[in-house]
Amino acid sequence: MSADSISPPFSFILAERIDEDLGVAGKIMPTTMCINSSPAGRAERRLLSDQFEIHSIVTLHDPRRFSWSVQGQQESLLLVRRMRRSKRASAVRFVSVARRPSNAEEARDLYSRMRAGNLGDLGRICEWPMRRVDEGDWSPVVFFDPFLAEACHELDHLPKAKGGKLTRLGDLYDVNTTKETVGKSKWTWCSEQEAEVLVAKSASESGQLRLRGTIDGYAKRAHAQRDNQREFDLLTKKAGYLLVTNTQNASSGRLVAVAFSDPVVGYAWTPVQGATKQDARALAVWINSTIGRILLRKYASRSTHWPMYQPAAIKQLVVPNTAGKHWQRMREPLLEAYRATKDETVPQYRDPHAEVREVWDGAAAKAAGIPARKINHWRRLMGAEPFVRGTSRE
Repeated sequence: MSADSISPPFSFILAERIDEDLGVAGKIMPTTMCINSSPAGRAERRLLSDQFEIHSIVTLHDPRRFSWSVQGQQESLLLVRRMRRSKRASAVRFVSVARRPSNAEEARDLYSRMRAGNLGDLGRICEWPMRRVDEGDWSPVVFFDPFLAEACHELDHLPKAKGGKLTRLGDLYDVNTTKETVGKSKWTWCSEQEAEVLVAKSASESGQLRLRGTIDGYAKRAHAQRDNQREFDLLTKKAGYLLVTNTQNASSGRLVAVAFSDPVVGYAWTPVQGATKQDARALAVWINSTIGRILLRKYASRSTHWPMYQPAAIKQLVVPNTAGKHWQRMREPLLEAYRATKDETVPQYRDPHAEVREVWDGAAAKAAGIPARKINHWRRLMGAEPFVRGTSRE
């Protein structure tokens, strides 16, 4: 049983048992249940918002100790009370804790500072409008810095604000995982000479080093499937020039998207089907910009220190509308950035000052009509995030 499946029943139990008049309760839940787009996640957030007045959501952002209860699972602590609609608060407090208390004295100190509304060096407090919480936007749990939560909200609503210039990736293209297909017994890894399909295989920091993708896996049909043309077609029709990560370390990773010169399927990468080679290159720049990285953090599952991205989450990415009338103008600065950086080795995320990221952010700023200084500021904030730095905020 996964955290996604076990968490919602406890919310129903909480709704049944909490006192009608004076009930106050706490609930520990996986942080990704506060943000993921799975039916279970959406249903649980809706239940909690409908049944309770959510007072605070406290999330650990300590890269070494990020669990309240279950080791290895980043968790958030929800503090709720029975709904009092006549006195309902206008905002929910999202509390980002820099270091997990290690004893009773530190826990009392954290509690005292939370009551006072100023955590100092222990963390940050964000007042998030209740209407956003009701809509299911609990994204402040993802970010230590509340300015990044606001940036994420702004970016997620760009399609409405930009009049058709931007849209969701899933509204343009098919996005289907190929990990389960190429990883099954019907296919087997092989040498380049024997290959029937080209694969982006590795999720490690050395798996993809440059924007121009490197094929690091080859697969062929298993012997029993040699004459099974349908099996071949099922996989190859999902190949694409653009691949988006499906899992990586938030600190040591380098790229969230790569563009290939040939159609490729993925094992640790998810192919986007239907984009032309040139559009794939432009979109790879956009998705690797700070805009894309901020949005991807919101769509993470499993954890935010080593996130996974399901196809449904990747489809939610805000991207330029490649089918729109403004695309040709928007595409040019992105392609220029691709040509200038495609062969550069990209530093790990923990280095926020890499010139290659400045180039990508400048191109994304031109394409979207967002001030470059604004995106540059977001990039610096991203570099200071504990899970990106890989160290606690001391």
